[in-house]
Amino acid sequence: MTTLADPRPHERREEYAARLIVEANTEYQLEVIDDGSADGLVDYRLLDRDGRMVGALEVGRNTVQAARGSEKAYWNKVAGGRRVAGLTKTWLVLCERDETRFNRLLAALAPLLAELESTARTYVDAGRAHPFGGLDQSVDWKLKALGVLSVSCVDPRGDGPEVFIESLSGYRSALGAETTVGEVEIWLSSTGSDQQGARRKLSATAMPERHMFVWVDHYHVQASRGLAEPELPARDPVMPGEITHLWLAADSGLRGIGGWHWSPTQRWSRLADVETSVVRAAQHFPG
Repeated sequence: MTTLADPRPHERREEYAARLIVEANTEYQLEVIDDGSADGLVDYRLLDRDGRMVGALEVGRNTVQAARGSEKAYWNKVAGGRRVAGLTKTWLVLCERDETRFNRLLAALAPLLAELESTARTYVDAGRAHPFGGLDQSVDWKLKALGVLSVSCVDPRGDGPEVFIESLSGYRSALGAETTVGEVEIWLSSTGSDQQGARRKLSATAMPERHMFVWVDHYHVQASRGLAEPELPARDPVMPGEITHLWLAADSGLRGIGGWHWSPTQRWSRLADVETSVVRAAQHFPG
């Protein structure tokens, strides 16, 4: 048995999470329009409490494709412990997620860890490797070049030596709400195919309310962290004429970070249920 909260036919994960957020923060009900039957269809129409159509909504994502590919490779290839032939110790390797090419990491790590074992070293702070270390090709420098922050010898967790790889996204303090607004303004007015397509779809509806919902990836560290800060933007966003209302939400794929909504009458407000909506979408669309 399905409910209104369940995904609807043709909804994608990020669309489903966006719908949950909009419906939790307004009296609108969202009806799926883009069912794949034709090109150029807007994602949703907005219905008021009486079932009258009052607007349209399109969902997009401000992302960094290279970083998303790196994260997918991390989960697919190196998450969890791995046996590596020739090693006699168990190692914990900490990497910078956005700077590491996980597709080639394990193969490149094996000889370097073997070299560390031969020298009896049990810890390397690769992040502190000298920037000119490449001249002598030290192990520390080679690890740093792979995106490794540190490696350390740890107690075995099973019946033999393994390599455990964990990753972190670089932390930087948020620069405030203005950074987030400025970045989304650039994205909305971009000539990229996704942005042009979204503006064209909204314009074609000729509806009085034309909502754009933008997911801000956690790879955009400053902008995504800004959405979790207590302050709201002090100014209205500058948007293309095809867009009348703006929704912003940041997520890390599995968890919600925060979000804002802007309308011409209410201006900026903070979104509720970003976390629960992202988690629910991840449960319905695993992987």
